[in-house]
Amino acid sequence: MSSPRTPRPSPWPIPCFAHQGYWKTLPEKSTIRAFTRAVEARAPGIELDVRVVEGELKVGHDRKHALRRVAPTLAQALSAIARTARRVGVKRPVVNVELKERGTARMVLRVLRDAARQGWRTTDFIVSAFTRVKTDPERRQNLPAELAIVAAESRLPLAVLVRSASGIDRHIAQARTLRACSLHLKRTDLTSRYVARAHAAGLTVYAWTARSQRQAARVSATGADGYFADLCRFEGIER
Repeated sequence: MSSPRTPRPSPWPIPCFAHQGYWKTLPEKSTIRAFTRAVEARAPGIELDVRVVEGELKVGHDRKHALRRVAPTLAQALSAIARTARRVGVKRPVVNVELKERGTARMVLRVLRDAARQGWRTTDFIVSAFTRVKTDPERRQNLPAELAIVAAESRLPLAVLVRSASGIDRHIAQARTLRACSLHLKRTDLTSRYVARAHAAGLTVYAWTARSQRQAARVSATGADGYFADLCRFEGIER
């Protein structure tokens, strides 16, 4: 039997990802303005979700969001993030691209290869997806296969999204198969034991989603590497 493949090393740590941008005071999330505000607030990371809409790779947490007139393409979002970082004079945040649908993997790879010609590096990104999905029709997608495509055709850092702390051995095995460097777990299921097991396997752990500073502090108390936040004070957080 062949030995398990070791995870790709994490190229950061990032203490906090702005979940769908920094949008709490805006009319909508996952917009160009939400992403530029996150950069202006010195967010060390930004999370966004991608879907295929009429042949384009659009940003949106669900299909309704992706169909909005204001929904940017992934390329537009990355350009706005880079442009704002130059204007503000800060490092570009690491961007977590979550695959939401079948058919997104190779489209994401094309966009990120184009982004490399504009100065983005492989370590400026992490690509994530759930490996077990809900039963509602919108999520009946072969997302593990999409993540496997990214693993096979790039050196991008990968993360496995999970909803429950039960099955840590399975989560570690999935991460090793994909050579993922991180597990992203639902915040309410996060425990110090889970974090310790993941760390022992060479994986980082991030929690989704902290909606207050108190929740963020509880995540940090478990020893987790960071969290995704709907509202967070990013000032003073250094990469």
